[in-house]
Amino acid sequence: MLSRHTRHVLNPVADALRLAATTLQNSKTALGAFYRRMRARLGAASAITATAHKLARIIYRLLKHGEHYVQQGLEAYEKKYRQRLLHNLKKTAAALGFELTQKQQLPS
Repeated sequence: MLSRHTRHVLNPVADALRLAATTLQNSKTALGAFYRRMRARLGAASAITATAHKLARIIYRLLKHGEHYVQQGLEAYEKKYRQRLLHNLKKTAAALGFELTQKQQLPS
């Protein structure tokens, strides 16, 4: 690894995508949730770059294949993310010889 910093880029499209990524900070969408999750994990600069890259992939797919943009809802994104976390946690527990069970709620 040569550097952990984001590269300085002179491409105006990259600047526009990074600007669009920063506006997602308070957005109640799946892309906004992705940006906030990356920001907590990687830091602001890397989160902006990662979200801009995700936006670029979406735009490329729309232009190349002529697809329509289908906005993934925040609830659907959070549900999918939670399922992925739970799956990985179960896999890690199994590798360590444990079994993961869901907590039972007692009736009141």
